Amino acid sequence: MTINTAAQTHHSHTNNTTDYVKPMTSLAASQSPTLKTPSEQHSKLMQKPPNPAPKLPRKLPSVFEDTWRIWAVMIILVVLSVWSTWALIAQEWTRPISDLFIPSSQLDIISLATQLHIVATSIVALLAGGLLGVVSILLQQLVKNPLASDTTLGVGVGAQLAMLIVTLFLPSLAIYGGLYVSFVGALISMGLVFALSAPSRFNPLILILAGLVVNILLAAVANVLVLFFAERSNGMLSWAAGFLAQNSWHTSTMLAITAVVMAVVCLPC
Repeated sequence: MTINTAAQTHHSHTNNTTDYVKPMTSLAASQSPTLKTPSEQHSKLMQKPPNPAPKLPRKLPSVFEDTWRIWAVMIILVVLSVWSTWALIAQEWTRPISDLFIPSSQLDIISLATQLHIVATSIVALLAGGLLGVVSILLQQLVKNPLASDTTLGVGVGAQLAMLIVTLFLPSLAIYGGLYVSFVGALISMGLVFALSAPSRFNPLILILAGLVVNILLAAVANVLVLFFAERSNGMLSWAAGFLAQNSWHTSTMLAITAVVMAVVCLPC
């Protein structure tokens, strides 16, 4: 009886312990996060998010839409040039149009002067303007700056100041023409601009600012010289303003040769 009583007591105690552990185990199981197998985790990571709605590609402008304005401006300029040329010829040339292009030695003095005024001056204007445009593009490519020009880099004012100094104080240096004098002046002014911008490793902004500073400085010196020597610098002012009137074919020939040589040099190899 004693053994049975002890066995029953031990059995009841074990049952109570088991009943107490079961609720705790179920509570812990309910509170612990659900563990997933590696295959489920891998499939969840490999699952891609839903693709967003595809965006419609923006319509790129065609070549015609980009260039039609340029062509329109060019056509308008050509029409204006032809119209103004025709009006000038009709006003000043009284002989047939074909006589405008015959050799000058076969014309009388009045017709010769009119021919030089119309044809030679027009050729100089066209060639000089075209060469200036080409030189500006080459200068922009040289310094890698789209704002570079003869004005922003002080090239034009350097040539003008050199011509003015030689005209006023050293006229013997211009005996062979002002081309070499103005070329040297342009080189000196451009060298000064490069020297000012060299510490910044030719930063595009610093280069343009240095050119503007040199331009203002040299222009001020030129204006001072013009004020003190007004009578002797009248011709120089006309040259600086772009005086294109011609009395011979020499300038036209030189510019034509220069344009041909530049076209050959600038052609890609």
